[in-house]
Amino acid sequence: MVSLGGMLAAVVAFLLRVFAVTWRVHTPGREAIPPAVVYAFLHGDLLPLTLIHRDEGVVGMVSQSRDGERLTPILERLGYAVVRGSSSRGGPQAREDASRVNGAVALAVDGPRGPAGVPKPGAARIALERQVPLVCVRLRAPASIRLGSWDSFRIPLPFARLDVEYEVLAPTGSVEQLTDRIAAALVVDSGA
Repeated sequence: MVSLGGMLAAVVAFLLRVFAVTWRVHTPGREAIPPAVVYAFLHGDLLPLTLIHRDEGVVGMVSQSRDGERLTPILERLGYAVVRGSSSRGGPQAREDASRVNGAVALAVDGPRGPAGVPKPGAARIALERQVPLVCVRLRAPASIRLGSWDSFRIPLPFARLDVEYEVLAPTGSVEQLTDRIAAALVVDSGA
């Protein structure tokens, strides 16, 4: 028997899929990204990037918060596997679980509470432990609504053009050095 939460997750996932179909998404260079990578992006871009990469078998890192509890079944309906944990709770175990993944792992590097645009070292640690490329994902979507949340959460309007840029970083140097390179790579002009 399907629970009310499971039905709600199915409905939300379906509506998000329908919504995302209206976007005009441009992802130059995406085909050159190897299957085993760590995707790093900003928390405010979670919605559009999650929908763009749906059904690819990516493992998403989701916080152990109440919001993470609500998000997990929706992500699973969108084709993601989920590892629970973040910099504020359950991080070491989640990082260990993510380090065992053979494919792609994705995480919002400035989540779950910010400050916005300031990466934490988790993505760098996972990429260095796995010795796989770290792919910084930047989104440009001028036709978007920005919420007043800590991360300026972005919701692209229907039929909006979304330009996704991928910058591949080699897993070299220290965790701090790679985290600094992530910060530099994720800078987006304020008009986007």
